[in-house]
Amino acid sequence: MSNFLTENEIRELGLKSCGKDVRIGRHAVLYHPERLVFGDHVRIDDFTVISGVVEFGNYIHVSQFCGLYGGDDGIYMEDYSGLSSKCSIYAVSDDYSGHSMTNPMVPAKYKPHMISASVKIKKHAIVGCNSVVLPGVVIEEGTAIGSMSLCTKSTEEWSVYTGIPARRKGERKRDLLELEKNFMEDLRTECYIGKTVEVQRVFTSSDVEQFAQISGDRNALHLDEEYAQRSRFGRPIVHGMLVAGLISKIIGMQMPGKGSIYLEQNLSFKKPVYIGEKITAKVCIRDIDENRHIFDLETNVYNEEQICVLAGSAKILYEG
Repeated sequence: MSNFLTENEIRELGLKSCGKDVRIGRHAVLYHPERLVFGDHVRIDDFTVISGVVEFGNYIHVSQFCGLYGGDDGIYMEDYSGLSSKCSIYAVSDDYSGHSMTNPMVPAKYKPHMISASVKIKKHAIVGCNSVVLPGVVIEEGTAIGSMSLCTKSTEEWSVYTGIPARRKGERKRDLLELEKNFMEDLRTECYIGKTVEVQRVFTSSDVEQFAQISGDRNALHLDEEYAQRSRFGRPIVHGMLVAGLISKIIGMQMPGKGSIYLEQNLSFKKPVYIGEKITAKVCIRDIDENRHIFDLETNVYNEEQICVLAGSAKILYEG
């Protein structure tokens, strides 16, 4: 058995969002996984504890025995950032001044001075082992935090910090930016004709209500169960454009990925998608114009019976 959860096991966790190539150690602990967002190529090692709102970008590593306590304000780790072993990141904390009682077993009304503020660990930032980051801190782009440091204040970008409390010791080299550029170019060549990426989703009544509020489309077929029961569909259906949003997710986040610009999208709605029905969106590369960086894509969505409910095609300008 692998040390990491399988794709099916990760899917069963009920994460808020999950990209491709996500590796979660079997002994990691995720409280309220429905509040967690994972991008692509994220690795969470064993004995790590994650709670509250936490969002991971792409190409991120969290080493063993780390603790990420996001609370309601959240911890946000951007692309290529990482935590070495035994780091503790707090977006929420008790007040230790004596103005409030402490510990999670005490009701909230007796803890009026809880400290809560988002923590951001930006692109290419790295936090050394046994370090602690407190609520409200922003570890700026390219910052390196030395081992056993205490970060109580936000940092400057592309700097090295060490100590208790952590203080700036100098600049960090930016050679890795050129390596990132080469890496992204190599990744682009991984897109080839015939490559297919898929995502699955079950849309809830809450999803439909939120889309109706944002779009202004409050058609009773989507929101009024009694009305929908009298229609040809027999029950509420998901907005067609909400379903099509899964295609946009694949294109924008996975294939070709960040830097994708829509030039054209054709859609043909074949069958209704019902609330609570599992659907699978698939995007396949049909052709690539290397000179103009244009991708010709086949974009289809299927229901649980593998019947096509939405068929289409797209042209994408990819700037990487």
